[in-house]
Amino acid sequence: MALQGRQPSGIARPDLDIIHELYVKVAKLYKEKGGAFPEPLLNLSWNYGPRAGRAIKHPDPHYVAKEINGYTTKDIEVEDPKTKAKTVLAKAGERLATFVNLQDDGSTTCGNWIYCGSYPEKGNMAAAGTKPTRRASAFPQLAWCWPVNRRILYSRPR
Repeated sequence: MALQGRQPSGIARPDLDIIHELYVKVAKLYKEKGGAFPEPLLNLSWNYGPRAGRAIKHPDPHYVAKEINGYTTKDIEVEDPKTKAKTVLAKAGERLATFVNLQDDGSTTCGNWIYCGSYPEKGNMAAAGTKPTRRASAFPQLAWCWPVNRRILYSRPR
């Protein structure tokens, strides 16, 4: 599924392509010449698209959106306070459905908590497009609204 948008005109390029090229050039400079505190940049995982040889030609915006959404790095279990029985909330590698599932123990990762839930396992919520009804006060299937896909419409007196 391709992201929809107008193709850049002339020599213009998508932002993601420009950011990718900038990262590749800066990382190359750090590898060749060093610099102050290079470890974060040189150890950064930057694998956002298909590879032609060792170089990424065009980063995949869906892959970036999924990583920003966040995912689990290991199974997340919750314990029932009454029975003490454990249930798996999410399996390792699953994308998170809401920021409420983010953990501070390293079992989850997320590029930005506000967008957690925008690209869960069920798909790209930002590309959803169900037509709302006139009586609806919230539109959970119409695109995606951060955080937690909440829409509150207030009706003021006329």
